[in-house]
Amino acid sequence: MGGCDTFCAVVCACLCPPLAVMISRGCGCDLVINVLLTLLGWFPGCIHACCLAGDDRRDGHQLSPVVHTSVNVQMPPQH
Repeated sequence: MGGCDTFCAVVCACLCPPLAVMISRGCGCDLVINVLLTLLGWFPGCIHACCLAGDDRRDGHQLSPVVHTSVNVQMPPQH
């Protein structure tokens, strides 16, 4: 995300946290969590929305860890 996009997302997150989460993440678990946090108080919802606005995992594409596997095989001795 560019500087202007991040700034606009943070401003939207401060004005209406659930709307900012819905725009950036869609209608999913993050939106439900943000609505509950906003109902508890504007500040927790705002913090959650700002954290999601600065997150690189957008549009449901989550960063996945790289997994390396190795196999250690011992061959029987040749006669």
